[in-house]
Amino acid sequence: MLIKIELLSLKSLFELVTDPPQQPEQGQAIPVQSQSLPVISVPQIANQPQWTGTLSSEDPLERDYRLKQKAYDDRHRRWRSNALFAVTLVGLIVVFGFCLQIINNSKASADDKKWATAIMTSIVTGGVGFVTGKAIA
Repeated sequence: MLIKIELLSLKSLFELVTDPPQQPEQGQAIPVQSQSLPVISVPQIANQPQWTGTLSSEDPLERDYRLKQKAYDDRHRRWRSNALFAVTLVGLIVVFGFCLQIINNSKASADDKKWATAIMTSIVTGGVGFVTGKAIA
């Protein structure tokens, strides 16, 4: 059983706010509007074996546009993140390779080998930290 509950349109809400119904004076009958909202019994709905409800004040075209725009933004964000990751990884591999060449070069000074070792250690430490991630408690 599918139950769809829709909110009042903005126009009818505006009419209710700008032109509220008149309160009857004492002893007068209460006027009944011809277009009344359907009465929904929540306990009856809850006792049904399967039911769903939707509350929506959004136009279906606007919702479709918003969902398509969100999907496009998500796809673009993933592409941008992956491209940045790939460029960074290639850069780190190049720097690591350059440091390896300096360490294996017999003509390199001890200071050059020292800073190359420090840079390689930093790259390896950063890689291990990236793979293991941050502990979230």
